[in-house]
Amino acid sequence: MDSKHIKYLSKKDAISAAKKLIKLTVPNEEHLKIKVTDRSYVPYYLCSFSINAIFKTSVGVIHSIDDSSAVGLWGPTVKENNLIWDSEARVPETNLVKGPPVGKKKPLGYNSQKIVELIAPDLIRRYSANINYTGGNRVNYTKFCAPRAKDIRFEINEVIYFPLWEFEVDYLGKKYVLSALQKGDHFTIFNSDLNICGCGKKSEMFCSLCGDVVCRKHSEICEVCRKPVCSNCFSTIGRLPFRKKICNECKNDRKLMANLEKDLKNKNMLVIGSLAILAIISLFLGVYLYSTGFPLSNPCCCFTGLVTAIIAWLVFKK
Repeated sequence: MDSKHIKYLSKKDAISAAKKLIKLTVPNEEHLKIKVTDRSYVPYYLCSFSINAIFKTSVGVIHSIDDSSAVGLWGPTVKENNLIWDSEARVPETNLVKGPPVGKKKPLGYNSQKIVELIAPDLIRRYSANINYTGGNRVNYTKFCAPRAKDIRFEINEVIYFPLWEFEVDYLGKKYVLSALQKGDHFTIFNSDLNICGCGKKSEMFCSLCGDVVCRKHSEICEVCRKPVCSNCFSTIGRLPFRKKICNECKNDRKLMANLEKDLKNKNMLVIGSLAILAIISLFLGVYLYSTGFPLSNPCCCFTGLVTAIIAWLVFKK
């Protein structure tokens, strides 16, 4: 069985590659810190197989299997041992060094028997089928045809050792784990807790204030400084229709808050004054129309003015 491995990149290049894997919105790159915590090798077994099986009944052969292909299998470090079939199983001949990796930390692997045990059940399911045939009595039957383990021949052609990097991603003191497989000169995410918001949905950004990763539903944009923040780091000030969403950092700025409150107060007074004028006009219009002989106009206009005044008091009361 031939073996090859991919050489480790330098830590500097690995960290640069890890940064490219982070697809979240990063408000400030200066606060994003990545360091290497561990690195090891993961074996990838490239196997070939052939399968020959014949299924007979009293009427003769009803089905046969004669096929061969390739299958790839990750070593035990990769918890989800999804088999990689056919042409996708093959590894491009780039940046490969002959021989297994040399170092103090030996990668965990499988022996030949274990590889067969892992691949055979999935291979049997893949080639199993319900076959319809007509018996000698001219009655239609269905037979489940599944190859047996002895019908399959395996050969481990090659084992390739891929570097597995463990990174610690720190944003404003919040630490996350990022594991990535080095495939040549590029990386593929192996495991990460950066991608999931606390609600279980896909995360889209880092909070500018606390460093949490959150989805779009649990994020807001501060209407003052325009920073993206999580739902725990913002609050609302003012009343409709001039309500503002601001981050906690802006809220704690006393000078800024004083100017905002003054501006909101002026806007509120403008609206209150407009509603008060509308209420007075409604009242006087009702009195005038009532004096000209429209008996229902006075109650209607008085009611409109009263409702306007009540709305102004409810919405903008301190």
